[in-house]
Amino acid sequence: MSGEFDIDFTSKKTTFPFLKKGSGKRMSNAKEERAKYAFLKKNGGTLASSYHGTTEFALNRAKDVIQTQHRREVEHHRYNEDMEKYLEDRKNRK
Repeated sequence: MSGEFDIDFTSKKTTFPFLKKGSGKRMSNAKEERAKYAFLKKNGGTLASSYHGTTEFALNRAKDVIQTQHRREVEHHRYNEDMEKYLEDRKNRK
């Protein structure tokens, strides 16, 4: 292993300037390094549907979601009641 790598670690001089402590911060904030792009800022854009107002589709969709949720809740309660009856019946058999 000796002789394969001939590196002198006694010098504190950094060979590569980009490896110096804090140099990345200075480089990223350099004015010439910053590019100006015409991208939208956060929440700067609007959706295509922002100007449609309330549509018939939106109203029908809202009604459908509410009806589906109500139906699922009713089915869930029925299932719970049936399961309670089943468990009570099994308990009474023993």
